Amino acid sequence: MDVRRNTFVFNNSLYDETGLLVQASCYPRGERDKGLHYLSLFAPPHISINQDRAPRLPEGKYFWLGYFHHHFGHFLISTLQRLWALDGLDPSEFKFLTPIEQVGDHLRIPFIIEFFRACGIAIDQILPVARGTVVPEVIVPHPAIAETSHVFGCWPGFMRQVGERIAGAADAVRISDTPVYITRHSLSSGTVKIVNEEEVAGALEKRGVRVVSAEELSLREQIRLWQSHKSVMGFNGSAFHTAALVPQRNIVGLTAGQTLLGNQTLIDAICDHRSLYLNASRHLARMDTPPSGFGNGYVLSDAPGVADGLLRALDCLESGSQAMRPLPASESLWNAIPESSPFGHNISRVGVASVSSLSPDHSAGQDVKAEGARLVSGKLSESFQIHTATENSPWWMIDLEAPHHLYEMRLFNRFDMDQSRADTIQMLVSLDGYDWKPIGRWLDLDTPTSDIKPTPHRWRCEHPLEVRWIMLRAAGMTHIHLDQIELFGVSSAEAGPVTF
Repeated sequence: MDVRRNTFVFNNSLYDETGLLVQASCYPRGERDKGLHYLSLFAPPHISINQDRAPRLPEGKYFWLGYFHHHFGHFLISTLQRLWALDGLDPSEFKFLTPIEQVGDHLRIPFIIEFFRACGIAIDQILPVARGTVVPEVIVPHPAIAETSHVFGCWPGFMRQVGERIAGAADAVRISDTPVYITRHSLSSGTVKIVNEEEVAGALEKRGVRVVSAEELSLREQIRLWQSHKSVMGFNGSAFHTAALVPQRNIVGLTAGQTLLGNQTLIDAICDHRSLYLNASRHLARMDTPPSGFGNGYVLSDAPGVADGLLRALDCLESGSQAMRPLPASESLWNAIPESSPFGHNISRVGVASVSSLSPDHSAGQDVKAEGARLVSGKLSESFQIHTATENSPWWMIDLEAPHHLYEMRLFNRFDMDQSRADTIQMLVSLDGYDWKPIGRWLDLDTPTSDIKPTPHRWRCEHPLEVRWIMLRAAGMTHIHLDQIELFGVSSAEAGPVTF
């Protein structure tokens, strides 16, 4: 937390007397370009300041609130992002500064009033300030979360405290095993409208799921809903950002495409949620003319099948074996994808693995099966654990001994040297051991970003693949030397027929 004197309000941010940007004051947001991650600061790093003509606030105690969002999801993440720093302070002593251009009539919105009240802030303490204003002294906390970029471990505790001040202590609530489906049918405007979503809601309701519309609940009731139910489903949207106010929930979301905004993955990871988001685009037909007030409109097909897929996905998610872990308040979680909670079980060690050949100089296994099993030992060596001979199209293969639904593979290359040798590897699957289907290439996998520790290349599918055999096969005259592979899925007997 920084205390600054004689700062100037420009570009929704603060600048010091020399015109340098106070970076903690601006609106930060993560951006991706060609696979690389950037933290964008929406303000120029330096400006020219005419100090002689600048209006000046009177001496007082000021706290920098920053850019003001009135949209529910953005408000939770970006407008409240600095208020964690009020811990140990008396909020009633401060005026909370925000750029005047962003406020408008938003201070009259009921949920905004309630959230500020829960933070100990009255609306008349919010002080919109004009561009060019000089602030004599102001507290400028670092944001605890930056949209689609990173989040610090202090944030979920602060948000949970705010939620309990609005809805009451979560510990006093009995958590129901009845899953909830949050429907968007009452929305009057937004990005996406599923015009017949009530068909899915109706099918779920017949099977014992509680169906609610967030728009028909008060803010207290929305928070209480998340406090009192362990599992929540629905089309992903801002209503799911309320998950920031509770820990350790099961979330199954539907998306209308392949993209899931990073804000939700940040929330899920830092709040220890076990989550799965299914691409429902195969069940959605885009409308030529969207409903009034919406950017896109869709008609949903096979509502009973979608409802059934949601319930079976939730069942698998609830029975997952991956442990949740809290994040220490001093740590930051960057580019959060819930790495600790893959969908399904680790099925890497349920079958029989083998390799195409043994290297006379490098293989440690006594035979091809013993060598193949080393790739699924569950331990990283940072070098190689299997090594074939140099031959045409060498391979590693595993027989899971029964059909399984495969959702994800994590492949650890050797970390010490010669990593590019894996570039020709292709992944193939089969149900009978004879007909093989290619499902991806090494070069197309999600690429690790760490160069200081082993990080897996990740393959994930939009819909589960039913497989028994899985093969990694390299092209040309070469050899395979990898460290480890993890496979995640469930047995077909446990999962039932594939619908997604």
